[in-house]
Amino acid sequence: QLSARPRTLIGKQVAQLRRQGWTPAVIYGHRSEPAHLCVATAELERLLGTAGTSQLVQIRVEGEAEARMALVRQLQRHVTRHTLLHADFIQVRMDEVVRSEVRLVLVGEPTAVEHHDAVLDHGLSSLYVEALPGDLPAEIEVDVSCLEKIGDAIVVGDLVLGSKVQVLTGADEVVARLTALGRGAAAEEMGAEVEAE
Repeated sequence: QLSARPRTLIGKQVAQLRRQGWTPAVIYGHRSEPAHLCVATAELERLLGTAGTSQLVQIRVEGEAEARMALVRQLQRHVTRHTLLHADFIQVRMDEVVRSEVRLVLVGEPTAVEHHDAVLDHGLSSLYVEALPGDLPAEIEVDVSCLEKIGDAIVVGDLVLGSKVQVLTGADEVVARLTALGRGAAAEEMGAEVEAE
């Protein structure tokens, strides 16, 4: 859940809101006019840390009787400070399919990587999927411990997400692959570990 209040300040005036701990936001979609809102920055950061950007958000706007169900569509952050500048939400209906980007999380460690015989190349950090809002996963875990030898790879087509989630990313896209670790790179890596110890 996220609390919000209507916003009248727009353009350069929103800098005042940010100084007061608010992030300007817009919610749009479902044949309704875009609504300008502001949300508490600290509350939004907490929500993003736990729910990510693919989980449904129940936005309770001050003065409105019913909460709006929405997805985070876009976030704008400061280039160097990484502070939130603006948030876009898209309002959804629970019975209508939506498209969203879902984060990939690699778990486990291949034996070859553990023994410094190979490195794990990350091909993708997220997938584009289509599903009903209530069926969207917060993240997708990919177990890479099954990779055994150089050249072994996991592609999008190997992932099993169930019948309720349709993957839009190409099935041949590489999620993770084991590649050879050159002698020079291995020596450099070992040296760095010794120095760290």
